[in-house]
Amino acid sequence: MCHTNAECMNTIEGGFMCICKMGYNGNGVNCADIDECSNSLSQCPKEATCVNSPGSYTCMCKAGYSGNGSECHDIDECQSSNGGCHVNANCLNSAGSRMCKCLPGFTGNGFNCTDINECSTRGICHWDAICTNTPGSYSCSCKPGFKGNGNYLCLDIDECSDTPGLCPTNIGQQGCKNIPFANCVNLPGSYSCTCSFSCTCNTGFTGSGLTCTDINECTRPGLCPANSTCFNTQGSYLCQCTQGFNFTGVKCEDINECAQKQCSPQASCVNLPGSFICTCNLGYVGDGLTCDDINECTFKERLCHLNAVCTNQPGSYSCSCQVGYSGDGTSQCVDINECAAGNGSCGTNATCVNTAGSFFCQCTSGYQLINNTLCVDVDECRKGASICQANEECMNTPGSYQCKCKPGFAKQNGVTCIDVDECQGKPCDALASCFNTFGSFVCTCKAGYTGNGLKCTDIDECSQNDTCPLGTVCLNSAGSYACSCLNGTLALNGSCVRPLDNCIPKCNPKALCHQAGQVFQCVCDSGFEGNGVQCQDVDECKENVCLDRQMICLNIPGSFTCMCKSGFTLNGTSCQGKLTLTRWENHTAA
Repeated sequence: MCHTNAECMNTIEGGFMCICKMGYNGNGVNCADIDECSNSLSQCPKEATCVNSPGSYTCMCKAGYSGNGSECHDIDECQSSNGGCHVNANCLNSAGSRMCKCLPGFTGNGFNCTDINECSTRGICHWDAICTNTPGSYSCSCKPGFKGNGNYLCLDIDECSDTPGLCPTNIGQQGCKNIPFANCVNLPGSYSCTCSFSCTCNTGFTGSGLTCTDINECTRPGLCPANSTCFNTQGSYLCQCTQGFNFTGVKCEDINECAQKQCSPQASCVNLPGSFICTCNLGYVGDGLTCDDINECTFKERLCHLNAVCTNQPGSYSCSCQVGYSGDGTSQCVDINECAAGNGSCGTNATCVNTAGSFFCQCTSGYQLINNTLCVDVDECRKGASICQANEECMNTPGSYQCKCKPGFAKQNGVTCIDVDECQGKPCDALASCFNTFGSFVCTCKAGYTGNGLKCTDIDECSQNDTCPLGTVCLNSAGSYACSCLNGTLALNGSCVRPLDNCIPKCNPKALCHQAGQVFQCVCDSGFEGNGVQCQDVDECKENVCLDRQMICLNIPGSFTCMCKSGFTLNGTSCQGKLTLTRWENHTAA
């Protein structure tokens, strides 16, 4: 029978042939897929990947390309969302991909771009300028009191020359009185106003004006209200409520810090005159202003069971048994036997083994564990050819494997696979020769026959017009032929000779004995049919051999005769007139 991937075709000899389908290779009985991808038989473009499939292959465009596989066009990733590049980056399309490059003034890999702070570079601006970093750039501006571009030039502004009368004449706040003008003095980046020598001490100071001493107002009793402190300042004084009190405009009143929620949310507050006390709640530690949770799970003394997990909670803790255990977590955590129900979710060909707090699935021999619960068959045959002996094929079985002899081999003494001589079983046609090969055999049709060796048919040499010499008749025989001179002799080497006498059994008197290769054969002469030992006359008159319908065909041994009907006479090859019966013989017959 033909392979599932082969087509069965009838032959003209009545047999059949198995031919592997397109995309497969083999003798038709066994057909293997042709991997067009690895044999460079595919027509995929370089922008596509070849994917082999049974009897064919598929071209799939590579990443970065689009199309039907036969034609793949580059995808311009930059057309969509800037190709995934950062907003401060340029997307550069390339064949099958793209490249992201940060804009000038930014640094990074193109997917993440951060601004470069140029101002961190020393001397990038003038020393009397201020550097301001901007996204992707920077700017330089001269400091107040200077003018220029800020990059390499910043000049001092002479305020006194550019602005006449900049210093006012009523500059009493500086101690000058009745002076018609004040002097303006230019300074680097600024200016100052100075006056002449008529001086009077300001309020809060005492002295001649040339020398002035601060007055300490805090020496006066009752200057500040209760629960406050007097602080002397240059030329004045300051009344400041003590800590915990607030000035209402007249007096210092106690501040209720508890209403202001100055304590930690995890603390209790007690207000006191001018102060307050914060105390952390149970389960917290701290000064009350800040309270940190106490992690009871870190205590040296174990609070939970040995097989439990301690979980810290705000101001407290909880105990819960570990996975694989059950109980209250504090006094009891008992192992759960997961294998007691449903084989512990272990699959077929697996045994559930319970352990402390857990379990595992153990596969039977010949299986391996997948996803911790599923046991799948181990394909021992994938380990390589060394698993079986020479001339053996490895066949995987559930949980094991078998080593069987390859086609054309058989076990000797049940141990070693040796070559089988298929020719002993006569698999070839009787008209073919069998040649044993290592693991197989070859059938070759004998000389004078054609076919695949399993089926051989005789070659009709007489179908060629030039097989025999002119004036002779070609007689086809099994695997050979003979040329008849039509007089009981054979044409041989340009002469007509008597037939050979080497045929056994003897040929029919109407047959010719001739040599066919290494043997001798009998072949019936022209006008006779049979196997050469027995020859019967061919009745040519059963066919329409006479050319004129006014003729009558008469069969004679080895030939035939065409005669004109009564009243007609032969004229050449036709019958004419109404004369006497004339006989016309076929002189081409023996």
